[in-house]
Amino acid sequence: MSDEQRPPASPDSTDPSVPDAEEQRDTDPGNGEEPPAPAAPPVAEGRKGPAQWPLWLVLLLLAVAGGGGGYFLYHATETARSDLAADLAETRSAVDGLSEALEQAREEARTAEERAGEAAAAQSGFSERLAGMDERLAGMDEQIDGFASRQEGIADGLERLGALADAHEETWIRSEAGYLTQVATHRVRFHRDIDSALAALEGADELLTRLGGRGIGSRQAVGEAIDALLDYSPPNMSRIGNRLDSLAAAVNDWKLRAERRDAEEVEMPWTGADEGWRGLADRAWLRLREGLGALVTIHREDEVVPYIPPEKRYFLRESLRLQLEGARLALILRDEEMYRMSLERAGEWLAHHFDMEDAEVNEARTALQELAATSIVAQPPDIGPILEPLKPF
Repeated sequence: MSDEQRPPASPDSTDPSVPDAEEQRDTDPGNGEEPPAPAAPPVAEGRKGPAQWPLWLVLLLLAVAGGGGGYFLYHATETARSDLAADLAETRSAVDGLSEALEQAREEARTAEERAGEAAAAQSGFSERLAGMDERLAGMDEQIDGFASRQEGIADGLERLGALADAHEETWIRSEAGYLTQVATHRVRFHRDIDSALAALEGADELLTRLGGRGIGSRQAVGEAIDALLDYSPPNMSRIGNRLDSLAAAVNDWKLRAERRDAEEVEMPWTGADEGWRGLADRAWLRLREGLGALVTIHREDEVVPYIPPEKRYFLRESLRLQLEGARLALILRDEEMYRMSLERAGEWLAHHFDMEDAEVNEARTALQELAATSIVAQPPDIGPILEPLKPF
């Protein structure tokens, strides 16, 4: 074994022939330089220590130890790198959240600032309105004071008026009663309003009762006017209209003159039911009448009945019905002249074309005459002359 492969000498092995370095420094204090290191004692050839190992084994152990340490270091580095990446991601996420929160806080701050500005503007407007309301209240206070003063003046005027009214009470009562009687007169004369006139006259009579005995004459005039209005009965328009409607509905039941002529011209032939000399006499009379009828014709100038074919008799009834409908329309319009003319034409048409010997036709003619004589225009009594003593002026 060479010297390079020899293990170093153990520090425990000492050679008594070699002096200790510290002792040598102590023995040579005058030398400023350090003494040279003592030479290694010779090792006996062929002697091997227990700590001497092969170099390759040491290198192998070092390589193994280095590889294990490197792997451990790599693993630890990767783990630390992963942890750092996770921490970095969490940090970035937290930073992003903080950024969003910060932006939201800024937005809320801007919103709060805008609201604060709006609130300030609203407060300013409210202050202006409040100031305007204060001014209005001040003006209203002034107006109230003016109204109060006016009310006091009106109260004074009313007191003076009351005193004057007490002094001239009878004059006021007669004037008001006279005004009410004039209202009643105008309502009757121009509007034919009996109810309103009666109400006005009752009010006037109530006022005149306050005069006691001094108003007896005036109350008598008012009472006469009230009696005149109560005795007046206006035409019953609904009753007249119902009678016209019933007549128009019964036109088809009335017998025409042409129908009576047809009935007279119908001859009953001899049937031989009666036997003996009476039957023979009747038969001979019929034959004689037939023979004479062919030779002699008798004309009655006052009762000429025109012949109307059956298919045209419908128009006779419809014409009469139309005339009655015209009278009904005139009744609604309160046109008395048209009403009376329609009924007169209907009566003439009835007498000329219908059988006056029929009882129903006679009743219809009488009804038409009564309706034509009835006035459909209200003509209340004139109470103006009766109330003349109460005229206020």
